[in-house]
Amino acid sequence: METVSSPVLDSAIEEAPPDVETPDTDTDPWMKSRKRIKKIRALCGDLCDTNKTITPGEFLGTVTAKVDCKKLFQSPDLYEPADMPAPTWGMFPPDLKELYTYNGRIEYTEWWFEEAHLGAARTEPEVYTKEHVEYFINQWLAGTAVDTYANGSNIVAAAADYVDVAGKTILVMGTQNPWLEAVL
Repeated sequence: METVSSPVLDSAIEEAPPDVETPDTDTDPWMKSRKRIKKIRALCGDLCDTNKTITPGEFLGTVTAKVDCKKLFQSPDLYEPADMPAPTWGMFPPDLKELYTYNGRIEYTEWWFEEAHLGAARTEPEVYTKEHVEYFINQWLAGTAVDTYANGSNIVAAAADYVDVAGKTILVMGTQNPWLEAVL
């Protein structure tokens, strides 16, 4: 699979930005993050190409990508703990802000809260019981969705209907509770 490069990220890894206080790239958390991002981009290939053309749509834009899911999810690079406490947007170096906004193509609003303990920082894995998942499904079907984000279930349902995901396999990443899985 072809490695997807980012000139901004590549140059940042090769030469630390002037505002990085520590010249030691092995201990600087931002530099370690950049290196990890580069490894993940190599793994996910076409999926991580943030320069791809977004095809405009009536409801949302789309991109297509070939993905080797097995290779991606078996990689230990996706499961490493963070190199630092969760930073606010203002703490991000300019090159990483550029990367996370698809080279400035998407708008962002700073909305920050510390919930690292809910994700990779957990000390015990959480396995959802059938009853737990059914609770979310039943709430959704009853019109009283348990949303993580305001009106999130309705927005996702509208997008899923528009894209027509019926009968398709859907990958859900990053939910702390199965609200999204209940809708899809």
